[in-house]
Amino acid sequence: YKPGIIEKIGLFRIFLGAAFVFFLGSLTYAGFIFTRDNQPTRGDDVTITVVGPVSVGGGEKLSVDVLIQNNNVVPVELADLVVDFPEGTKSSDDLATDVRYTREDLGTIESGAVIRRTINAALFGEENSTKTITVGTDYRVQGSTAIFAKRKSFDIVLNASPIRLTVEALR
Repeated sequence: YKPGIIEKIGLFRIFLGAAFVFFLGSLTYAGFIFTRDNQPTRGDDVTITVVGPVSVGGGEKLSVDVLIQNNNVVPVELADLVVDFPEGTKSSDDLATDVRYTREDLGTIESGAVIRRTINAALFGEENSTKTITVGTDYRVQGSTAIFAKRKSFDIVLNASPIRLTVEALR
């Protein structure tokens, strides 16, 4: 009989048992975290769809529909529609007014609801140039001070210039 070996085996069994209990506790906690439904929002739970023409003439009225769908299990609050226009964009109502950025209050979007807004503008630039309009939404959820943001880009080609100037000179 060697008392040193038996004591070592007893301590090893205690350590092995504690490790096993810790492993089971960790597994149970991980299962609880991954299966509970108290994380209702993520940035990917709001979908933005932009519907509009692929090309437009320079200076012509552009009309684009924006659909924002809340796929969260809770309503999103303080939602804003944010639109960033390319350089050279004018108001469709007044071609003398530059438009670079707009923000519209959407209020609360209920779970599963779809909000539709129409954006109007007039794009100017070179013929066959591609202009990018960035559409997005900023929102909060109940009980959180975090601001979530979702953005989507929309490309449109200017298929004609508003003015074509040709100069012919005598030689």
